[in-house]
Order: sequence, then C-alpha cells, then structure tokens
Amino acid sequence: MNLGILKYDANNVSFFMFSLGSAILEEYGFRGIVFPKVMQVVKGSSFRKLMFGITISGVLFGLIHFQNIFYQPFLVTFQQVMGAIPFGILMAVLYARISTILIPMLFHFASYKIINLLPLNG
Repeated sequence: MNLGILKYDANNVSFFMFSLGSAILEEYGFRGIVFPKVMQVVKGSSFRKLMFGITISGVLFGLIHFQNIFYQPFLVTFQQVMGAIPFGILMAVLYARISTILIPMLFHFASYKIINLLPLNG
C-alpha cells in the first residue's frame, strides 16, 4: 500500500515496532533501573558513583546483546556486543547529563535506522 511519500510495508512496520519497543524497554531497564541502582550501591564520592553507574550500565547493556548468538553467527554477535558497550556508555552519559530518559530513548530508536543503512554484513 502506498500512502503518498510513506510506503506501507509489513516489514517496515515490524521493524519500526521492534525498534521503538527495544529503545523504550532497554533504555528504561539499563538507564532507568540499573544505572540508579548501581549508584545507590557504590560507596564513595558522587563522581565515583556516577562513573560506576555509567560503566556498569553500559557494559551490561552491551553484554545482553550476546543473546543474539542464538540466531546469528558468533562474529556478528561479538561485533554487535563490542559496539553496544560504548553505545550503552554514551547513552548513560547522556542520561546522567540531561536527567531525562526520553532523549536516550530517541537516540536509541534512531540508531536502529542508522545501523540498518550500514553495509556491515555484505
């Protein structure tokens, strides 16, 4: 179905919903829950708490992507994990800086489209 400049395609709709759902759930989980919990548990200065929160939430965010090993080759999964760790750290820094989870959610959502455009597997 063609809706003017927007082309309706079930694959595009599925990809959109997956991207939106993942962005909301992952950011809420890692930045909204893990990040503040780590900061509560860590002893020391505010800076130390902040650095631990950023690092742990970012690394756990990356490591959770190892679940993709069940449906894609190991090397592809490993590359995804290695890219997701710095991305998770960046999203935690962004969240800590602006104190709202909506912006990291939007960045995360946008990253799916950007990554989908890159010729990584071919």
